[in-house]
Amino acid sequence: MAPSADFFHKQLHDIDVLLGVTEKNRGGNDAFESYLGAKDSSSFTRAGASFLMAERELSKFSSECSALGGSGSLVRVKSCLSISRSVSDKVANSLSDTLSVLRNSVDSSAFPQASIDAGIRSFSEMLAACRAKDSDLAALERSVSHEESAALEAETAAKQSVILAQSDLSVMRKRLESAELRISSTKAAESDNVRSAENRLADAGAVLKWKRRPISDTELAPYLRLEESARTSLKEAEERLSETVLKSPVDGTVVRTF
Repeated sequence: MAPSADFFHKQLHDIDVLLGVTEKNRGGNDAFESYLGAKDSSSFTRAGASFLMAERELSKFSSECSALGGSGSLVRVKSCLSISRSVSDKVANSLSDTLSVLRNSVDSSAFPQASIDAGIRSFSEMLAACRAKDSDLAALERSVSHEESAALEAETAAKQSVILAQSDLSVMRKRLESAELRISSTKAAESDNVRSAENRLADAGAVLKWKRRPISDTELAPYLRLEESARTSLKEAEERLSETVLKSPVDGTVVRTF
């Protein structure tokens, strides 16, 4: 930005030297002041007014650039470029009005036509350079606008990615909480099953231990009495069964029964 500011400062300085608008340069053109714009005196007034407008805009531009520093955001850079375009436009107007003053000037011994023509050529070149500078600034402004749009798109995409990531994270957290609840419930159920199995195993061990213990004569006596009773009953049944069998006194085969 600084070279552009210097560029415009130089052009406005040269205009002021010719027109003597400010106190600094007002006494430098006394020799030919009465001849400047003599053919159209209103051109001199217009040139002075456009010079002051350009100078105010350049001062605003310089302040913006100073505030911007070397690490301004794209928004600040774009704002500074926009003001520089305004400076370029107003300096171009001031140069055009200055050319009108020169073209409406009359020559004299103190201000010969050759000096007028040389001034016209010089300020015409300055105007062409100013317009070229404006074209460069316009291209730079478009580039910054493009970068700003790209940055905005990237920021929007990043925000959308963050929103999606946060949504995914929320879903995953809910799934994790659900899984933790299922695991907790399963653990509780399995703990109950383990305790129940341990209790059954303890009961079975107790029964097995009881069944494996030696039987005393007192505990065995009822079973022995039952066995003796059963044997007696069996013997009596066998005897009664034997009484139902018919025996022949001789050997033979029964061929008919009555």
